[in-house]
Amino acid sequence: MQWAERDAAVGLAAEAEQLRANLAERDATIEMLTQRNGQLADRVAQLRIDNEALRRRIAVSGEVSRLARRSYVEARSVAHRLIRR
Repeated sequence: MQWAERDAAVGLAAEAEQLRANLAERDATIEMLTQRNGQLADRVAQLRIDNEALRRRIAVSGEVSRLARRSYVEARSVAHRLIRR
């Protein structure tokens, strides 16, 4: 009976050690994933900022193009009226 109890105790100790190793590995994985998640969140924030800046630039570019086109049409109309006189 004594050998059986010792074997059981050794088996339980080995199982406990294996579980601790598994937990340590899981904790390391969680830490790595947490850091990666933070990096990705920072990248997403930067992409949102870049996207908004690009949208503003496109909007301004469109406004300039519309203004330039309107100015060109108006100048052409004035020139046409002056030529007809």
